Amino acid sequence: MADECADCSNQAQLSICIRYCYTENDAWYVTEDFCGFVELVKTNTETISTCILNKLREWGFDLTRLRGQGYDGCFTMTGEVSGVKTGIIQELPNAKYFVHCRSHCLNLVVVNSCQSVAVVRNFMAILGKITWYISASSKRKNIMKICNER
Repeated sequence: MADECADCSNQAQLSICIRYCYTENDAWYVTEDFCGFVELVKTNTETISTCILNKLREWGFDLTRLRGQGYDGCFTMTGEVSGVKTGIIQELPNAKYFVHCRSHCLNLVVVNSCQSVAVVRNFMAILGKITWYISASSKRKNIMKICNER
């Protein structure tokens, strides 16, 4: 699973996670692990595809066992003709199963709710103002930190 976003310095970052199955005491488990962030020079499909595959190899993953991919729904990642998904399938034909990232599905629901449900929209607006109010002052941040430690 991979997603691209800009960090606070406006540098494009790609986060890469893996989901895998394992067995322990005759039971099967599915787990997800964050592998790392990777800086991107460009955010085109070729650069992202190459970056994902190179990093997974560098981290020691056996890519012949890769069976699926998970991204947000943007065309760069999921395009049938020239998306990252398609580029990886061309190199690794067994990695053909695509899953729309659950976090992005939740985000789409929240965004839609914020636009169409007044109570949710108002709550999110107030929460944003509270967050801004607290983060605008180091003293208020420290108060929150102390409250969190209790």
